[in-house]
Amino acid sequence: CKLCPAGKWTNTTRSTLESTCESCFGESCLPYPIARVTVDMKGLLYEDLQPTEQAALRDAFARDIAAAAGVRAPSVQDWLGESSTVTIVGDVVSAFVLDLAAGSSAHDLARSTYGEAFQQRLLSSAAAVLGSLHETLRVGAIAMEPEHFVTS
Repeated sequence: CKLCPAGKWTNTTRSTLESTCESCFGESCLPYPIARVTVDMKGLLYEDLQPTEQAALRDAFARDIAAAAGVRAPSVQDWLGESSTVTIVGDVVSAFVLDLAAGSSAHDLARSTYGEAFQQRLLSSAAAVLGSLHETLRVGAIAMEPEHFVTS
């Protein structure tokens, strides 16, 4: 993937052409200090895991996302607003990252979540939880979108 230059953003997933990048309103492209991170974990048979493995994997992935975003784990929340965890449906991991630091930019967060280090961190966490079951896993598409998050 190619990142849009600082001060520009796109909602396009997969490869980005500079022509799809649009100027942001404001410098950071983050209208709220919140973003949604989604990761395709190809080969993750989440529904086949034991409940304890599922919980451990959700917690580990939340810590990985928090580290990439530069926030504490409680700032990573699942779709229901539970802290320090992520939502996993099928092979898709998704979470909201709250409390992004003032001055954070969408560009910086995208760079930290799209990079090889983040992918390796996710795979290492999966290995720690799943043992040899992780060997078929690979990281597919990663998306980071500035988004407003409201719990009911």
